[in-house]
Amino acid sequence: MKRIKILLLLFLFSSFVFGQQFSEEKITALQQSLDLIIVPVNDAGIKVSCMVMHADYNKVLYEYKPEALMIPASITKLVTCGCAYARLGQGFNISTIVYTDDGDINDGIINGNLYLKGYGDPDLNSSDISRLAKIIIEKGIKEITGNIVF
Repeated sequence: MKRIKILLLLFLFSSFVFGQQFSEEKITALQQSLDLIIVPVNDAGIKVSCMVMHADYNKVLYEYKPEALMIPASITKLVTCGCAYARLGQGFNISTIVYTDDGDINDGIINGNLYLKGYGDPDLNSSDISRLAKIIIEKGIKEITGNIVF
């Protein structure tokens, strides 16, 4: 019974998230559908915390005890990966960029800070940082007068 409810929840979630349009009626229907699944599960003694947000508008569409602290279950990680894959596609790369507040780096000196801006790449590792350092060296940078901020 629990497995069916979880699968139904995933189906409702995915069909709503991947839809192109949303309206107040759809949001209300989503909220009611999720309440029908989550409230009885919670009443059965299973800890539940849920928040559904619209990815484009950062709008909370549904929440149930969002303040409850929990360790994400493996199924949560799978849903997150599935949503990211469906939304971003197979070839999407999460970038890490390098920039500075110095307007002229042609003299080989960064007069100011060097910034490494990450966007959440889960595979970022020391060899990636080494590659970024090589790119900076290839640009002729020999000195940084400020800080390196990551």
